[in-house]
Amino acid sequence: MYSFRSGCAVALAATAFGGAVGLAGQAAGSSMGRCATHDLKITESPSQGAGGSFLLELSYRNVTRVSCQNRGFPGVTLLGARHQRLGVGRRVGTKLPRLVVKPNARVYGFIQYSETPHPPRRCRAVKAARIVAPNSTESSTVPLPNGSRYCSTPVLVYPLARSARVALR
Repeated sequence: MYSFRSGCAVALAATAFGGAVGLAGQAAGSSMGRCATHDLKITESPSQGAGGSFLLELSYRNVTRVSCQNRGFPGVTLLGARHQRLGVGRRVGTKLPRLVVKPNARVYGFIQYSETPHPPRRCRAVKAARIVAPNSTESSTVPLPNGSRYCSTPVLVYPLARSARVALR
């Protein structure tokens, strides 16, 4: 038998159930996984130097079948010919956009350092970079076949960006 009271109870239960489904759906959407280092193929893009400074551009391509998100700075260590540590990155900038990286899509990051000798310090050839994606703990060693020279600190690391054009803004 239908009564006003039982009708309200059914409506309230439906609203509560529907709300739970909506919240679960929102939680699933907002709980997109972070891009771990192993989810990304990190490669050197065309880099440039001017005025004694070298600007290394890295491309981070999502190699998984699902979208993931990134936000922040990668960890960076420049490596020499025998993979010895030459310099460790220091973060520059405060804009940290949340980046959704779809399968096969890319985000970009820049690393800047001096190629001008500052005695008594010697310049050393940079042969690779050890990279840790933001919010990840594992590293990937990226060969840098185009080469450059690292002459002195600091090694500046910029946050990841959607395109190479806006990465340094």
